[in-house]
Amino acid sequence: MNGLTVLLFLIFVLLVVTLIAGLIILRIAQLKKDKNYPTTKNGQILISIPLTVFAIYILYHLAHNNFTEKPTDKDLIGTYHIVDASGLIPTNLYNSYSLEFKEDSTFTLTRISNINVCENGYYSVDWEFDYNEISFQCGKGFTTAHIDRGFSRFKIEFIIGDPDSGQSIFFSKDK
Repeated sequence: MNGLTVLLFLIFVLLVVTLIAGLIILRIAQLKKDKNYPTTKNGQILISIPLTVFAIYILYHLAHNNFTEKPTDKDLIGTYHIVDASGLIPTNLYNSYSLEFKEDSTFTLTRISNINVCENGYYSVDWEFDYNEISFQCGKGFTTAHIDRGFSRFKIEFIIGDPDSGQSIFFSKDK
């Protein structure tokens, strides 16, 4: 596990503990049968913190899915270069690697040691599976990549090794 995964797990545990503590405090105030008992307000505040974080998380995902467009096959056509490589490739070499999607559903890719994809073959897009939207067919084998959608642009992400390691190579379309 990388540091970000551990941090997110600890935040999740903290939110669950806060929710449980808030429920316990509210239950104590309820047993006291005094609506003005000071712990009632404290319990409500403790419960509202994790519920607010959860609501923001849900709203973000709804907004992301509804306000970021899925690129069409025509949108994908073009030449891409590396914009980020998680330290796997020196920054000065980013422009020497390219990925090109063609109208006839073929692609060409400059050979990159960290990406197990052939230099040319066929590609297809399928939005059914998250993080595996693009399939690269090389002979009888397949390799997948992710379309990282932003609010203004999208990038093609090749996840290197374990997805939890946080190592990826991102290609962005040339303007």
